[in-house]
Amino acid sequence: MQETPGDAWDFDSAESLILADLQSMGSPRKVLLHAPKNGFFYVLDRTTGELLSAKPYTAVSWATGIDLKSGRPIENPQARYAGGKGAPVAPDPSGGHTWHSMSFSPLTKLVYVPVQDAGFLYKSEEHFRPKAIGFNVGIDFAAAGLPQQPEVKRAILSATKGHLSAWDPVQQKEIWRVDRPTVRQRGTLCTAGNIVFEGTAQGNLEAYRADNGQKLWSADAQSGVVAAP
Repeated sequence: MQETPGDAWDFDSAESLILADLQSMGSPRKVLLHAPKNGFFYVLDRTTGELLSAKPYTAVSWATGIDLKSGRPIENPQARYAGGKGAPVAPDPSGGHTWHSMSFSPLTKLVYVPVQDAGFLYKSEEHFRPKAIGFNVGIDFAAAGLPQQPEVKRAILSATKGHLSAWDPVQQKEIWRVDRPTVRQRGTLCTAGNIVFEGTAQGNLEAYRADNGQKLWSADAQSGVVAAP
């Protein structure tokens, strides 16, 4: 599936899909849950394909919302950067959530999403020529580098973070979160014992109460953890 037509930001939709049974719009529904890179959390009726809701789970500036009838984004024209000076866009090319596993608890009815909060200055590379070997995306990555003013650097770095989000797919809102000091994502795993596990880029494996986010346990993994626990 692909939720971003004419994708110019690398917002692919290869992220994990979750099948769940939820009370949605006053009736039980067999749904499909998806949090792709573009920053919107999608809930679809997996029997009919109807898009039930789509709301941002992280900062989003490339679109103002999703048209529920067509499923198409309501795009921000300023996010198109071809031939211009560049456009600051959120999420960045790594996405609000990428391949790292999210998980769903039938007990809490929440989805546990490893979220990246970051933006990026998209700018077309002048005189771009594809290479036989290399990363051919036509983007000027140097233009997105950090400016050398210390105060501007600090402001950008302080806004570039990650968090573990306990997301309610029916209300389409975050119930609790655990903030992370870096943007690096980690996979999640929840259990029938009201526990959600997540690794960290700092090298810990951690356990939280799935219903309220209370930290229960942490162990030194001796290496940064990015895959599912």
